[in-house]
Amino acid sequence: MMTRYQTNPSRLPALQAGGKLGAPLFQTLLQSNEPKFTVTALIRSSSSYTLPEGVDQDRAKLAKVDFDDQPGLVNVLRGQDAIVFAFGAGPDLIPTSKTLIDAAIEAGVKRVIPSEFGK
Repeated sequence: MMTRYQTNPSRLPALQAGGKLGAPLFQTLLQSNEPKFTVTALIRSSSSYTLPEGVDQDRAKLAKVDFDDQPGLVNVLRGQDAIVFAFGAGPDLIPTSKTLIDAAIEAGVKRVIPSEFGK
């Protein structure tokens, strides 16, 4: 029998939380009350992105990461229930996705939700 925890992930890292796809996704996840999500925005180390004004600091976190550093990503992803990709197609899509998926598997993340499914 599956428990509520197994069917409804509550700790989600989301990528590109300030982008065209990521920003509304990030806000929607934070506004959800059933289930109540804790969302970690994974942002590039060089990013100046900050959490939007009025965001519940207990439910929203920022993690500056190097998307080429798989061991560093594993550390950030450990303890997360699922990872939501919210970045568009580009030259780095496939290598970055592979690194993130490999890191998610190593960290024990149960679900990977991509934003690109191929052509």
